[in-house]
Amino acid sequence: MLLTVCSNPDLLSVMYLVNQIINVLKIVAPIALIIAMMISLVKAVIANDENMVAKEKAKIPKKMIAMVLIFFVPTFIQVVMNIVDSSYEYNSCFVGATKENIAQAYLTKADNAVLKAEESLNYLDVEEAKLEINKLKNKEKQANYNERIDVVKETIKKKKEEEMKSKDLDERLKLIRKKYEELSATIKEKGESHQIELKQKAEEIKG
Repeated sequence: MLLTVCSNPDLLSVMYLVNQIINVLKIVAPIALIIAMMISLVKAVIANDENMVAKEKAKIPKKMIAMVLIFFVPTFIQVVMNIVDSSYEYNSCFVGATKENIAQAYLTKADNAVLKAEESLNYLDVEEAKLEINKLKNKEKQANYNERIDVVKETIKKKKEEEMKSKDLDERLKLIRKKYEELSATIKEKGESHQIELKQKAEEIKG
């Protein structure tokens, strides 16, 4: 399971995006709450409203608790994932969802697709390999894989041409064999007719 999940670059990309969102929330959310508290208090002080000031002060502990909870969201998510996934496979992939690992996963997938196309010499595998190659951000690797795919396409083309030539040759041999059989049958038929004529003449002479 770990190999399958962690080798899927698309899934790793989603995990990476979730990680980034959580990291941003850890920073932005507490700052936003602090600013909101300050604005509310300033408004209450400016309005010179004792009740409003008291209410805003009463909200401060709740907002502080909210900030702490938001800060520990990643830890909470990790604990939940550990409970759900007792083998820690998905959690390991979640932690390992970095740009480097995603790039390596895309590279591995493209490499496997190209190898499959080279072994099968199938146009469908070639098209699948091209799709995986186009996902690579490394232009040098892209160019290298595209060169290998071009060789595969050329090999497939030559193979098809040879198959067509072989098929054409088989058709010609079948045609020659058929004509030979027809000719042999004709000769045999004429030979039998000639023998019958000779027998008839011999009988006439005897008679």
